[in-house]
Amino acid sequence: SLETGQTSQMRLWLPPTFQPLPDCGTSLNLFSLSYDVGRELVKNPFPTTISYLSLPSGTYCFDHYDAASGQWYVEMTIEQEVSYGLDFAFEFALTNPLRTPPSADNVWRFETLQNDVILHLRRSVPGFDLEQIKEVRVTPSDTTTLLPLHRLEFYIMSDKYIPGGSKIEITAPNGFVFTCAFFSTDDGLANTTTCYVRENNIAEFTMDTSDPLAPNSPFRLFVYVSNPEFTPQQNYWNFRIISPLAKTLDMRDFVDSFDITGRLEVDIQATFPYFGQLNPLRVVFVQSTILNQADIGNELVLSGPDGFIFPVNCTDGFRLRLSNQVEQPTSNRGYDVGFVFPPEGMTCRGYDNATVSIRFPDGAGLLRNNYTLEVDVNNPGYPPNSTTWSFITRIRNDQEDERIADANRTLEGFGLVELLPMRTSEGSARQSAVLALLPLALLWLYLELI
Repeated sequence: SLETGQTSQMRLWLPPTFQPLPDCGTSLNLFSLSYDVGRELVKNPFPTTISYLSLPSGTYCFDHYDAASGQWYVEMTIEQEVSYGLDFAFEFALTNPLRTPPSADNVWRFETLQNDVILHLRRSVPGFDLEQIKEVRVTPSDTTTLLPLHRLEFYIMSDKYIPGGSKIEITAPNGFVFTCAFFSTDDGLANTTTCYVRENNIAEFTMDTSDPLAPNSPFRLFVYVSNPEFTPQQNYWNFRIISPLAKTLDMRDFVDSFDITGRLEVDIQATFPYFGQLNPLRVVFVQSTILNQADIGNELVLSGPDGFIFPVNCTDGFRLRLSNQVEQPTSNRGYDVGFVFPPEGMTCRGYDNATVSIRFPDGAGLLRNNYTLEVDVNNPGYPPNSTTWSFITRIRNDQEDERIADANRTLEGFGLVELLPMRTSEGSARQSAVLALLPLALLWLYLELI
């Protein structure tokens, strides 16, 4: 036990990046000698089967920083005896980091001291994961550079109760500009939800006061933004759900964004658009961004509506060429005289679904030019739900995962029709043959009579 006196202390070492409030939040009435079992929004409360004792009155809490370890700790000076073997609980305030520390670092350390001698020590006490909005997705529709009206879809689902009148705050990466024009929601939120642009890249959406959300209630926001010229360096989105009393109920930071891409002019042509048939496609495109030959993993990716199937092994059945190609390329087409296009070693890979990728060999790229890609696809046996295709150029490798150069995600495709057999009649054919021979017979009879 800790004896009475100012030489008795208890220290709690916080995981890295956690920081206690000054004097543990005493000035804000956030330091408490006892544990509030009825506190709201506590995700993992202490067991209710244990009756916790309060720390003795006269206990003071102070915040300290240890420069050697780079960690903060709180130290409580205990002026009355704390008996051994009893369960004590108290509360103090700290500032959470932006992210949960790695598991190896997310541990606490407890010490009791008397006259600067450690009496009790408990290391590697597991910490907690920081709460965040359960699920958030940002879905772009057109990532073209400097696009003035880009419709974004935000999918949000929180595992907490959200009272009516709460605000959903979305912070975009620098360079994006929100507008409330054409804002809408799905059925997850009332259509009386309002939009307000607080700053160019910060928008607030206020729920109807009579429209609370139960935990795990998903909803979507459809919002228009202006795209920046280039992909932002800090390319993340941040989300806050704020109660009518201005208290943060839930949040999520560092939600992955998307690359800003160049303009890609594409025309897709079907040469055999019949239900359930093999259809050789012809895709004519002009990109605005080169695929650098110094990059590893240059690819072209074509995706169609659900139902179209690209064969897995399509290397032998595709062709990439310069549109209106001449026999000898000249330097004014961007390639040196004598260069053979396409480069040897290109591969085609389907995924047994509506997507196919064409990969360039290492050391090969694609200059800005007019190209034609020919590849086979199996048409569905039914009308697809959409006729919209997408075509992107990208760099994909183990070092940077995926970086999109140019994209066209709103490419209008083609419709499919039923392949009908030709209907013929043998009787009609004979009749036509007889009628065709009749003038010849009459001519022969006339000549005989002469």
